[in-house]
Amino acid sequence: MTASPFSHAHEAGDPNVLTERRALEIFVGKKFPFYNEKWETMRRNSKITSWSWLAFLFGVIWMGYRKMYLYSAIF
Repeated sequence: MTASPFSHAHEAGDPNVLTERRALEIFVGKKFPFYNEKWETMRRNSKITSWSWLAFLFGVIWMGYRKMYLYSAIF
């Protein structure tokens, strides 16, 4: 039986296994601590979504601000 690439074995000392947390760190980048805290708060409060009034009210402008240039150009 082979270990899943997303396993907690890395925390036990196996450097060849990519943990889910490390995969998220790589994907999110340098702002991972900020988003991780938001996700932890959502987990503690049993919420699965969040809301952004700025994104709702200024959708296309907000997408440009968040460097989602392709999506803002399409809309």
